Amino acid sequence: MFMGMFCNQILFAQALKFTVPSHPPMIYALTPIVIILIDIIRKAKIASKQIVIASILSLIGVGIVLGKNILIFNSEILLGDGLIFLAMICWAVYTAFSKPFVHKYGALQLSFMLIIGAALLYAPWGVYRFIQADLQIVTWKGWLSIAYLGVFSSGMVYLNYFAILKRIEPTQTGLIISTHPPATIIISILFGYEVFQWNVIAGTTLIIIALWIAQKKMKEPINLPEM
Repeated sequence: MFMGMFCNQILFAQALKFTVPSHPPMIYALTPIVIILIDIIRKAKIASKQIVIASILSLIGVGIVLGKNILIFNSEILLGDGLIFLAMICWAVYTAFSKPFVHKYGALQLSFMLIIGAALLYAPWGVYRFIQADLQIVTWKGWLSIAYLGVFSSGMVYLNYFAILKRIEPTQTGLIISTHPPATIIISILFGYEVFQWNVIAGTTLIIIALWIAQKKMKEPINLPEM
């Protein structure tokens, strides 16, 4: 809980002040690869070659979707990217170790427990910041955005994530994160914020292929090295 709901969210929120929007999806695309490494270290279920291939393909696909935007760097952006990388590690650890708890408590109960737990951990600092904030400058759009983040981006997303994690392996669940960049860009295109380009088609196609490979029945495992 502490790694996923608290550390991940705090690091991610702080990092957004420094990095550019195109970098977090690329870094979070490393999630399934980190989960594979965690499984190797803890000698968990043997990783399959297709999951490794799918993870690499999804990472390449995300890179193609983001294109030249991933080459934007300066000192502040590097700090933000470092925080995002730590947040991604927290999320990967969270995903790798959550599956037994999903089976034990169920998606709904576990989501409720984690959200309440994270809220209690953040409450002292959150209440202080809330009291200090100038609420008069927050428009109805701002309040609507906060409500959306709380209900959908946190509550519904975590519930759905656990429901998926209950049915497939953590590495496969981590691959779903690779769909965020193309989905975000496609939505931006539909609302007129971006222009449709070839790299979106190519990268999205590669990510879809990676997900298809990951969902196929595993046949050939990777022999994990002795630690």
